[in-house]
Amino acid sequence: YCMKPGCDLHPEVIAADSLAAAWQEHLDTEAVPPGARVLFLRRWLTSEDGEAPSAGQAACWLDAKRAYMELRPALRRVYLAVVDLPVYGPAAIQLGFRHLDQIVESFGEQMVQTAMLDFGPESVDGWITRLVGDEMGIVPDSLLDQKRRALVLGGQEVSLTPLEFHLASYLESRAGTTATRDEIMAAVWGTDDGSTASNVVDAVVKTLRRKLGPHAVKLETVRGFGYRWCGE
Repeated sequence: YCMKPGCDLHPEVIAADSLAAAWQEHLDTEAVPPGARVLFLRRWLTSEDGEAPSAGQAACWLDAKRAYMELRPALRRVYLAVVDLPVYGPAAIQLGFRHLDQIVESFGEQMVQTAMLDFGPESVDGWITRLVGDEMGIVPDSLLDQKRRALVLGGQEVSLTPLEFHLASYLESRAGTTATRDEIMAAVWGTDDGSTASNVVDAVVKTLRRKLGPHAVKLETVRGFGYRWCGE
């Protein structure tokens, strides 16, 4: 079982491991605030079960969560290696992890993918509060953080392009009402050029839905007309 604060790893160790190097590159691009801590959870293995669900793996998860508590309030982010995504993906998403599909490394015949959990500015305490709220069915009124111009899903921030943010804001502001592609073009792009409305709007809707993940159902397609943000 290998878990270590990224700042405690020697640069030569990171350079020698392509997955850790990819995590560090992502961290350099999407930096955490000064003084914040980041954990690299590289992998777990048992002699009998490998990386399959097991009592040993459960013990690793408990130890990881104990580390979360010990490192609060400085802990901001966790990078996690995932081999069997169909098995672990749903559980990780429920905990607030986000699949970083751009970080995939090959070790022999084994493909290792990456999940990342950003606890948010309130660190572990805020993350626990959000998990309890989700369990109790307490859902925030909006998935959009207007100040950061980003989505907040499961307590983690998902960056948006300016067009994705403006599109989501426009549709959310008129939740329950269908907007035509021409109306969206006029409001978001500032143009009424209907000749390109369909392809342009549909392309941004596609990327926005992907970032919404399990909340993609909020962005409904009204066939032959346009799109609607579901307020429920």
